[in-house]
Amino acid sequence: MRDRILFTDLDGTLLSHHDYRPGPARAAVERLQASGVAVIPVTSKTGAELGPIVAELGLRDGWVAENGAEIRWPGPAAPTVHGTPYDQVRAGLAAAAAAAEVTVRGFGDMSDAEVAALTGLTLSAARAARTRAYSESFVVLHGSVTALQGELRRRGLRAVRGGRFLTATGLHDKGTAVRAILARLLPATSWAVGDAPNDAPMLAAVAHPYQVRRPDGTWAQLDVAGVIRVDGVGPAGFVEVAERLLSQVMAG
Repeated sequence: MRDRILFTDLDGTLLSHHDYRPGPARAAVERLQASGVAVIPVTSKTGAELGPIVAELGLRDGWVAENGAEIRWPGPAAPTVHGTPYDQVRAGLAAAAAAAEVTVRGFGDMSDAEVAALTGLTLSAARAARTRAYSESFVVLHGSVTALQGELRRRGLRAVRGGRFLTATGLHDKGTAVRAILARLLPATSWAVGDAPNDAPMLAAVAHPYQVRRPDGTWAQLDVAGVIRVDGVGPAGFVEVAERLLSQVMAG
């Protein structure tokens, strides 16, 4: 890995919320890497989803899957796992929902076609999104999310909100993984960019946090000290952050 790192969310940041494509961000990633900046995706996506995305974008410095549950290091190093096994998360979510009198429907309850219809993913991409190891994305059909979150906490779990879904996980987050990476790589200079509430721990863990607009033109309310909001939506916002970072690299 390198001594300058940009951690980035994928859906709604590096990838468009609408079509999951990088658009203008692709060239920005190439420029960052050519300038010696490691670009590390930190996402709620599964490892099965990340493989093709990382290959397509030419990313080579590792990745973080399922909201901090797993760090995949570059090279032959074994992954670092912070996550709770999927079957335990599913069982805990079901028990918490029953106790809170909340009705939920998770990816494990859905077919590939149903996930594709909800997300706009292709069937093969929806299948990869359902290939989960440490977390369960879900929708609430009835009842109080606040009550559900309380019952999840009693079971050693949490629910975090991404761009489209709530996701049940163990007691880790994107910041857990980012801090573990930085602890191994200090004194690396760190940036991060995201758009959703589940990005807040990642942004709080770095020296230079940035936030892009959501598709509706607003910024999510994130309690992160010093976060800098940029005007662009999704990949356009990622490009703005990349330009700022590159100007700092060139100046330094």
